[in-house]
Amino acid sequence: MTKTEIKILKTLWENESPMSASEILKKNADMKDITVRKTLKTMLDNNLIKVDGITQTTKNFARTFSPSITKEQLAFMEISKVSELDSFQFASALLERESLSNSQLCKLRSIIDKRLDK
Repeated sequence: MTKTEIKILKTLWENESPMSASEILKKNADMKDITVRKTLKTMLDNNLIKVDGITQTTKNFARTFSPSITKEQLAFMEISKVSELDSFQFASALLERESLSNSQLCKLRSIIDKRLDK
């Protein structure tokens, strides 16, 4: 994943509502219009973002985008690229090394119980 893709995802996560390419560009003044538009196309092709709707901007209509992945999914994708850990190994390593509160552990248990019930 490129730095530009990560920057666009962060912008979408921070905004919490769908954004057009021009809105993303306004939040990232250091980026060029063509870069944002090409990156959005690549991100759509890779299912990192989705078209969430259409909005009118002055005379034109523009698509709005929202992320298709969470911050946690991105973190796991990036870690998977540099290691050969599968999901089980990754989760096990986190549980063994991280100090989690009882409420966090209960939440994890609830997630596991839901998966077991499927």
